[in-house]
Amino acid sequence: METPFRFLFLLLFSLLPSALSQFNISGVLIDCGVNTSYTDNQGLRWLPDSQFITSGVSKNVSTPGLFTTFSTLRSFPYNATRPRKFCYTLSSYRDLNSSRVKRYLIRTSYFFDGPGLPPVFDLIVDGNLWTMVNTTADYLAGSASYYEVVFPARGKTINVCLAGNPNYTKGDPFISSLEFIMLDDSVYNATDFGKKAMGLIARSKFGASGETERYPNDRYNRYWQPFPDQIHAKTSTHNITSSAFWNLPPLDVFNTAIVADKGNPLAFQWPQQVSLQRSTYYVALYFADTLPKSSRNLSVYINGYQFYDGAVTSDGVVVFSPEWILSGLTTLTLAPGSNLNLPPLINAGEVFGLLDLQNLTITRDVTSLLAIKQQISNPPEDWSGDPCMPPEYPWTGVTCTYVSRIRVVALNLASMGLTGTISPSIANLTALVNMDLQDNHLTGSIPQSLGNISTLSELFLQNNNLTGQVPSSLLNNSKLNLRLHPGNNFSPDPPPLDNASSKMQTSAFGKSKGLWATLTEGSLADAFDALPISILLTTNPAIQYTVFDQLKLRLLHGQNQKAQSSGAVSKAVALSAFSAFVLGAISKTVATILTYPAIRCKVMIQSADPDQDEETQDKPKHPKTFFGAFKAIWSNEGLPGFFKGLQAQILKTVLSSALLLMIKEKIAKFTWVALMAVRQHLVTIKKRVKSV
Repeated sequence: METPFRFLFLLLFSLLPSALSQFNISGVLIDCGVNTSYTDNQGLRWLPDSQFITSGVSKNVSTPGLFTTFSTLRSFPYNATRPRKFCYTLSSYRDLNSSRVKRYLIRTSYFFDGPGLPPVFDLIVDGNLWTMVNTTADYLAGSASYYEVVFPARGKTINVCLAGNPNYTKGDPFISSLEFIMLDDSVYNATDFGKKAMGLIARSKFGASGETERYPNDRYNRYWQPFPDQIHAKTSTHNITSSAFWNLPPLDVFNTAIVADKGNPLAFQWPQQVSLQRSTYYVALYFADTLPKSSRNLSVYINGYQFYDGAVTSDGVVVFSPEWILSGLTTLTLAPGSNLNLPPLINAGEVFGLLDLQNLTITRDVTSLLAIKQQISNPPEDWSGDPCMPPEYPWTGVTCTYVSRIRVVALNLASMGLTGTISPSIANLTALVNMDLQDNHLTGSIPQSLGNISTLSELFLQNNNLTGQVPSSLLNNSKLNLRLHPGNNFSPDPPPLDNASSKMQTSAFGKSKGLWATLTEGSLADAFDALPISILLTTNPAIQYTVFDQLKLRLLHGQNQKAQSSGAVSKAVALSAFSAFVLGAISKTVATILTYPAIRCKVMIQSADPDQDEETQDKPKHPKTFFGAFKAIWSNEGLPGFFKGLQAQILKTVLSSALLLMIKEKIAKFTWVALMAVRQHLVTIKKRVKSV
C-alpha cells in the first residue's frame, strides 16, 4: 500500500517569554491603478504601480465602502488570437555570499465590480505558470480574492505576470494589489527553493471567528483565515509569547484551538471544499496545550495516514512535512493519546502546493533583447518578464527553441510601427536564424556586429529609414537571404577589395586573421583567386562609359539640331545636371546587368571558407575557380542564382555612378568655359603688345 509519508519533521521548542513588537515589512506593497502613495490604517505604506509596469490601463472601482487597495485596479488588453503576458518587474535581493536562497511572499489580490462575470486568466511568476485566477465564486459572494506564493529570488528581479488564456479567458485580465515581501531564512526552510516554489492552498487559525489574523500580529502580513467550530472551539487560558518557531507564526494563532471531546477522535475536512490534485504538498500543523504548564499526547492522521504521534505542551509544537502526498478532499483526524484525561487539539495549519521551477531563457539572450528594447522607442507592450517562458506566452515577435537550453531563434517585428535604432547587442543572439524588421520606421545604421551571427539565414530590413553602409559581412554572406530595399538610404559601398580583404571581412566571428597571415595562407595561386574574373570585370566601367558616351552624343545631337532649327548659333557641348544623372544611372544599370553573373562568381570565390566555423566544418568549400563557381551556382540555384542580389547591387552602385557622371559633366563644362576665357584674355594681351 502506497503511503503519503515522505519526510516528517518535528519542532519542539521551549519558548521564552518576550514582548510582541511591531515589525517593519521588508518589501513593497503595490496598489494597482492608484496615482499616489499612501499609508493604510495598519501603518503599511502602499505605492502606485506605475513604476513597476508600463502596460495596462488604470481604472476606478465604483462599489462604495471598499478598502483603499480595492478602489482601483489595472486591466490589460486581451487578444484571443495572440496570447500575451503583462508583467510587473520587482527588484529582489540575492546574497551571493550565502548558499541560502532568498524567498519572497507574493500575494496578488482582486476585486471585480462588473459588468458581467470576472475574467478567468493565468498567473505567472518568473516564467513559471503558477495558477489560474478564477474569482467568480468570491465575486458572486461580494468578496475579494487573493492568491499567494512563496518564490525564490533567482536573479536581480522577479516578474509577476498576468496572461489571457484563449481556452477560458473572455475579458481583460486585471489586478487590484500586489504584495512582495521578503521572508527570513528560517521561514519554510525545509523546502528546496533551488528547485521548488510554494503555492498557498490554505492557512487557517482553528477555532477562531471574526477577522483574519494579519499584520502587525504577523510580521509578513500573512493571512490566517478563521476556521470556526461552535462546538469544539476553545480559547487558551494563557498566551504564548515567543517567536522561536522557524516559520515565525503570529503568537495569537495559539490563543484559539479546536479541541475534540474527551476520549473521542475528531475528524473534519481541511482545507474546506478544496479537491486537490494528486501531488506532493508542504503541510505544517501548529499545537499548544491550552492549559498552563501542561502537556497531552495525541495522534494526527491525514486521509487515514498517521502524520504525528506524540506530545503537545503549553510551550508549543510545530509538526511539518515538506513533501506529503495529498489527493482529492482532505480529512484531518485528531485522535487521543495515552493520556485520556486531556483530549486532542489543534491551533493552526498551513498547506502549500509545490511548484517545480522551470528553466529560463539564457541570460545572454535576455540581456540582448532588453538592450534592443531600450533602443526602440515603442517596443511591444508585452516585452517584459522572461522572453520565452512559459512556452505558451513568449514575447510578441519572439520565437524560441526549448531543446537543451532555451534560446531565441527568430525575431519577427515586421509592420509594428517601431521607431528607434537597431542595437549592436543583437549580435549576442548567437542562435538567431531569422530576423524580420521590415515595414517600420527604424533609423541609424545596420550594426557591424550583425554579420557575426553565423546562424543567421534571413534578414529583412526593407522599408525603414536606415542609413550608412551595409556591412560587407552581410553582403558577402552567400547563405543569407538579405533584403534591404525598397526603402532605406544606404551609402554606396567602397570599391571592391582584393582577396585578402574579402576573406577577412567574411570570416567567422573571432577567427579573422591579419593581412599578412591571410595573404600567405594556402598556395600562391590561392592569393590570386578570382584574378581572371577581376580582369573580366574591367569591362564593367568600359561598358558603362561606352553606353554613356553613345547616349550623350545622341542627346546632344538632337539638342543641336533643335537649336539650329530655331536659329540659335551656339552648340551644346555638355549635358545638364539632370540629363547627366539619368544617363549615368542608365549606363551603370546596363553594365551591372551584363556583368553581374561574373560579379556573383567572384564573390563566391573570394568569400571565406565556411569550414572556418566549427558548426559547418563538414560542409563543402566554395569552388576556387570560375568554372567551379559557375557550376556550383547553376547546380544549386539554377539561372536565377546568377542574378541573386542583383537589385541590391544596382541600387548600391547606380546612385554613386550617376552622381559621378553628373559632377564630371559639370566640371567638364566649367573647364571648357574657363579655357575659353583664358584664351580670350591671352589674345587681348597679344593685340595690346603689337599696338605698342
